[in-house]
Amino acid sequence: MLMTDSGLFCHLLGIHNAEELNQSTLKEDVIESFVYSELIKHIGYSESQPKIYHYQTTDKKEIDFIVEKGDKVFSIEVKPSLTIKKEAFKHISDFQQKYSKEIICIVLYAGDTILPFSGEKHKPYVVPLSVFFKG
Repeated sequence: MLMTDSGLFCHLLGIHNAEELNQSTLKEDVIESFVYSELIKHIGYSESQPKIYHYQTTDKKEIDFIVEKGDKVFSIEVKPSLTIKKEAFKHISDFQQKYSKEIICIVLYAGDTILPFSGEKHKPYVVPLSVFFKG
C-alpha cells in the first residue's frame, strides 16, 4: 500500500516515533510511501514529465519504482536496512534482461554512503534515503 503522505500513514498505523517505526512490520511500506511522495514531487519539478510505474511479474518479481524519462529508465528498489547485499538487485537484473533500453539501477537504503555495486549489464548504485532530505 502506498500513500502520498507518510506522516499521515504513520498516524493511521499508530506509529508516533522512530523507535515505533523501526519495530513496525509495515516499516518498509511507510518508507516506500515516503519515497513515492518524494519521487512525485521531483517529477513535478521536471520540464518533461517522467512516467512512474510499479513492476511486478506473474512469478512475483517486483521492483518498487520504474521511472521512465525519454530514453532513460531508472529502476528503484527501497530497502530500509543499513547494509545491502547483492540479492537486493535480483529483480532489477531480471528486468534488465527483458528490457531493451539502458537501465540505471538504484537501491535506496538507510545507510549514509553512495556505493557502486558490480553489475551484470549496467553498474547499479546503492544510495542513502537521505538523498531526499539533505540540502
